[in-house]
Amino acid sequence: MKTILGILLVVTAGAAATEMPELDHLWTDGLYSTITAPHCTGGVAPKNAKRLKLHVPGFKKGLCIRAVVQEHPASLVVILNGTFGKAGDAATNLWMAWLEANGWHVLTFDSTFHYTFTSAAQIGVAGNLEVEAEAAGQVIQAFLERPEVSGKVTRIGVVGMSYGGIQALNLARLSKLGRLPFHLDVVQVYSAPVSMWSAMGILDHGFGFHKGIPQLAWDFCLLKREWPVKTQYAPQDMRLALSRVFRLDLQNVVETNDRLFDKDLAAGGCPRLDIPKEDPAAGIGSGERVGYAAAVNFQTYFKRVVVPYWVAKGRARNAEDILRLGELSVLLRETGGNVRVILAANDPLNEEGAVERLRADVGGAKLTVLPRGGHLGFVNAEWTRTSLRGLFGVGSAVDVAKR
Repeated sequence: MKTILGILLVVTAGAAATEMPELDHLWTDGLYSTITAPHCTGGVAPKNAKRLKLHVPGFKKGLCIRAVVQEHPASLVVILNGTFGKAGDAATNLWMAWLEANGWHVLTFDSTFHYTFTSAAQIGVAGNLEVEAEAAGQVIQAFLERPEVSGKVTRIGVVGMSYGGIQALNLARLSKLGRLPFHLDVVQVYSAPVSMWSAMGILDHGFGFHKGIPQLAWDFCLLKREWPVKTQYAPQDMRLALSRVFRLDLQNVVETNDRLFDKDLAAGGCPRLDIPKEDPAAGIGSGERVGYAAAVNFQTYFKRVVVPYWVAKGRARNAEDILRLGELSVLLRETGGNVRVILAANDPLNEEGAVERLRADVGGAKLTVLPRGGHLGFVNAEWTRTSLRGLFGVGSAVDVAKR
């Protein structure tokens, strides 16, 4: 009787995991969906997540990670966070809780671009997508070798958000090339920019040092999502706020990389960036003086720090070598059939029409386009939960039945 019940549970759960509901995200403004995403998770968190110090071969310091380790053999899902995403962020907590409830092991850590990861790994300046994917693979392997995990992982899946989605696809590419020390079963990607270079340009273009912007950004950071939306917000104001939030975190990245790799940067022909008192191109007006890191935008950091550093290190011939691995059209061609990318048509970090051009270019086998949702604005949707539950395909909820 128990055996029959177990089989029924597996079949039912597997079917549920593959029957996608309608997208339960009502908001049609992609900027509004994006800006209000941090406050939409309801504070849900995993019950048994632990913070651990992981010693990764080749890293200069121990890396702080968060993990859920089940008592039984189960699938492992690795969550790769967005550009400045951290292991304890609200969206990460929500997804960890969902995956934990599915009976799976879960691992996450701060973004490979985040200054805390850079400080621990010290493998070189942040921004080389292939190098960071290799580092993420080293972290996963070190976790698999921990005594409490070893021998208890049945399958491995990687789920990436935004920049973490680009990293997840680069892991899938490395896996196809046979350059990972473990077998990667499946990759699922949410809101990865169609083009990293274009996304950087969008954020740079939306930024400014103009009076009142800091308060504007703070107001939008505290904005709670509502339905129906009672106040209509100017798109330009939302873009300014979104860009400012990203740039404040970039300042920490620039300062950290300058501190850790100053000698290598100088030797590679990219000494500390010199920003003049007035620079209209950087949005600095007459009489304003800002810190050099605060005035460095994404594309400047890439062109004047990332590229010369990694060319000098022999890990890139030019900017194109690095940038091509931040293009979804390239990554979808250079990965296997175990990859699925989910994008919203109105993601504000993509140029207008970019998602449609991508779909026409690569087809729909690996690509799912949602009609709305912004940049990770649908993070808390039941649609997303069902998608995550179906990570491993039919029967992917088998670990629930084993408990």
